[in-house]
Amino acid sequence: MTQPRIRSRRIPGLRWWHKWVGISIGTILFIWVASGLIMLLAPSAVARRGEGNAPVDWSVATIAPAQAARAATAAAGGGTVQRIEFRRVQHTLAYLVRLDRGKRVLIDAGTGEPIRISAEVAGAIALEALPGAKVSRVERIPGNQPAWHVFLDDAAHTEAVVGEESGDIVRSQRGDRLKSFFGHDLHVFMPLRSLPGRDGTRLGSLWVTSLVSVVSILTGFYLGLPRRWRRWA
Repeated sequence: MTQPRIRSRRIPGLRWWHKWVGISIGTILFIWVASGLIMLLAPSAVARRGEGNAPVDWSVATIAPAQAARAATAAAGGGTVQRIEFRRVQHTLAYLVRLDRGKRVLIDAGTGEPIRISAEVAGAIALEALPGAKVSRVERIPGNQPAWHVFLDDAAHTEAVVGEESGDIVRSQRGDRLKSFFGHDLHVFMPLRSLPGRDGTRLGSLWVTSLVSVVSILTGFYLGLPRRWRRWA
């Protein structure tokens, strides 16, 4: 006597849904892994260089930190000092005074006067330790912490971003920017910031993709169970 065939109860369309959503999620996972590997690549020597290596004459620092704090508070129109640190701006030794609400003021350590990073000064900072390069153009980047975008005329298409309030500099060559786009930007869905909702759209897409990935994995486990187990499930 033949045994009756056990039929498993299947969710309609589950295999179709799992296959095509799995292909989509697999593509995104491949991008995540590939972009993560690109992020491990070392930046160029120009990007690692940062500020120039000119010697610093510490004897010019005749202003005490307390005086620099008072000068920075006056220049910023008030505020509470959070941190003070030394900073070299070209050949000038300065105090970088960090205030509350994200304000930052550079104070000359020799004269006690505020230092303003103009477009010309930003271009000079970008050219430090880069012999033979020339400034092509300088553009201002607005925002809560404004900066200058300096474009250099050299074979590697070097660019620099110089903080208008702090004098911080970040250099990059074309290869560094390509690695940043195909590495970091794709890894965290940065291109989605150009859509309506900006960063909210990007973060929402990360959450939705992660949740769909979990559901796809769970349905794959379910479909991989023996039929008799699926029948009881």
